[in-house]
Amino acid sequence: TFLKLLKGCYTNISRLYLTISMNTLEKIRTVDFWITRTKIIVFTIAHLLMALKMPMMK
Repeated sequence: TFLKLLKGCYTNISRLYLTISMNTLEKIRTVDFWITRTKIIVFTIAHLLMALKMPMMK
């Protein structure tokens, strides 16, 4: 069962690798996009937290 699972994981990974190598540029673009979006979200959350903390400190 474990070997079967391992084999399944291997086929999934190799398939994923194939897809990534086929759409490398597209994938990189989407990854860049998600990194930027995540940065923006984190930045916004940080600012909101700071804004919430300010009145509490006073």
